Parts: sequence; structure tokens; C-alpha cells
Amino acid sequence: MSYLKHWKLRYPPFRPPQSFHDVFLGGTVEEAVARGDFLITHRKRLGFVVGPTGVGKSTAVQYLCQSRNFKTTNEHTCIVQLLGQTPYDIVSHALRQLDPEMPLDHTSVEQCILRISDMMMSWRTVGHHTVFVFDEANDVTASNLELFARISRIPGVTALLCVNDETLVDLPRWIVEWSELRIDLPPWDLGQVADYFEFAITGAGGDPNLFDAQAMTRVQELSDGIPRRIAQLADLSLVSGAVRKLDQIRVDVVEEVCNEFTLSIGTNFPVFWEGSQLNTGFREQELK
Repeated sequence: MSYLKHWKLRYPPFRPPQSFHDVFLGGTVEEAVARGDFLITHRKRLGFVVGPTGVGKSTAVQYLCQSRNFKTTNEHTCIVQLLGQTPYDIVSHALRQLDPEMPLDHTSVEQCILRISDMMMSWRTVGHHTVFVFDEANDVTASNLELFARISRIPGVTALLCVNDETLVDLPRWIVEWSELRIDLPPWDLGQVADYFEFAITGAGGDPNLFDAQAMTRVQELSDGIPRRIAQLADLSLVSGAVRKLDQIRVDVVEEVCNEFTLSIGTNFPVFWEGSQLNTGFREQELK
């Protein structure tokens, strides 16, 4: 019997958001989206989205861009990832988003940048604005940083750079001084974790009391309040509880699941928290 059937769930409650409406807008997420909305509405040049890995920066900026698309008709959005990408990967992906019909055969990075610039400048002449998100910018390379500088300086562009605190400290001073707003996404406190559990479980058709209060508290502690880790630990706890045919997840189940996957004694950093499948962005998952 699947754990979904045991817990009477329609789908995995802690899966990544499958659509715009699946995003949990807890207090910190809602504030971050509101600050991003202010930045774009007032057509500022650059803002930082700052938070640790797994806190949900990708989800927040995707939600922000989609919500803007619902409200306005004179904005164009583009989201690119910097981590592990070459400059050509980045600009070609950007062009596919901005103009899907534009051919990219035998084009260079320089040609792509010129096309992007021409496109944005032409939109600006008719009162349109472009939102350009540079996601996963931790440990950004010098070549990608130069590309970011060129694109973000194009008139009519609001740029968002998603980084952690360590990367922010290492950025060139001109970028830090050029930024007009910092949007923080901190780890979740216990209240936000409890709200997330209720949102996720009831949305999947389950009993909001599947986890008792002590279990939720322990999930928050062991995960350091990082949403990606929270979701993984909670999901595996549901699997373990279903195997044991429990009627509720208690603190001992959460601790055993975490201990089983912990790399070394004294650290709460399980191997499964690092998988690429754990990204919190909008990705389709096959439910088996």
C-alpha cells in the first residue's frame, strides 16, 4: 500500500509547487514578493534576493514574475540560471524566452547580447519594461558576472540577482552600490513551518494533524528552517510512518528518519537534502 493511500492523501503534500497556485506564501515569502513587486513597479535597476541554499529563492522569483504577468500587459520576464552555465547557455536560453521564434543557429554570445539589447530597447520605446532574473548566482564565474553587468545595464531593465550571503560579500563593490533593494528570504521559524504543514497537508486532502506539535518542532530544528530540507524530512517521515502503520507522525519518527541519513554525528545535513530533484521551483513530477 502506498503511503498516500495510508494517509488518505491525493498527492504528496510536500512536493515542489506544480503551479502558481501551489506556492506557499508564508510571512517571509509574502514580504519578499511584495518587495520585489515594489522594485519592478517603480522600475528600479537592480535588487538582490538573498538567502541560504534551499530557502526558496527560485520559487519566490518565479511566483513574483507570474503574478506580474497576471496583472500587467507591458512587462516581459526572463529567468536564467547562472550556476553551471556558460555565457552562451545563458544568453541563448534568454532569447528563447524573449522571442521563441528567433533562430539561434551559428550565433555568438556577442550577437545574442545585441539581439537582447535591441529587443529590450524597442520595447522601452513603446512603454514596455523587462524583468531579468539571474537565478542561482552563488559562486558566479567572472565571465557570467560580466554578462550580468552588460544585460542589467540595458535601459528599461529591472534585474534581480539571487545569491546567498557569502556570494553577496564577494561581489564587486560597484554591483553592491548599484543595487537599490535587498530582498531577504530567511529560514522559517516554527510558526511558519506549522502554517506550511497545514497548507500542504490540507491541500492534498489530508488531516492537518498528521504531525503532532513536537514532530513539527523537531522538523524545524533538524532542518534549520530551510524549506527544501523541511519538505524532504516531512515527506520521508510520512513514508516511514506509513510503513509502520502509524496514525500520526511523532517526534521519534522524525528523529529516526534524520539519523538514518545523517552523514556524520553532530551534523544535521543528510545526503538526501542535496539532490537536484529537491529544487523548490515549479517542476513537473511524475506521481507514481
